[in-house]
Amino acid sequence: MREMRTGRLAALAVMVAVLLPASPAAAQMVSEARELAVGQAVARNFEKRPGFAENKACAEQILPIRDALVPHSGRLHLPYRVHILKLQEPNAAAVPGFVFVTNGMCQAGLSNHEWAFLLAHEIGHIAGKHTA
Repeated sequence: MREMRTGRLAALAVMVAVLLPASPAAAQMVSEARELAVGQAVARNFEKRPGFAENKACAEQILPIRDALVPHSGRLHLPYRVHILKLQEPNAAAVPGFVFVTNGMCQAGLSNHEWAFLLAHEIGHIAGKHTA
């Protein structure tokens, strides 16, 4: 099961790498619409597998932190939706428009300061067009 999950995540990483240019100069040439379209595609894939988890306690802890960080992103007009993935491995990722954290990360007992660090890191990837 873990090998299948790793394979799917690797395939997704390859898809993103192929669809989006790698250099910082090229990243600036990618339209915001294309960035967000890729983010939507990744989110749809994650919704199917591994799926989104309902974790109200985690959402209640991290959403106010996200809301406090976004004004400092430099890309205020973008959505920064947070979804919790049905995965037990502690991890997080971001694509344009979305921040994903795993159930395992939610269960790690992070403080608000630790969540702020993690979310700022992921929001920084979106703001910096690192997936573009």
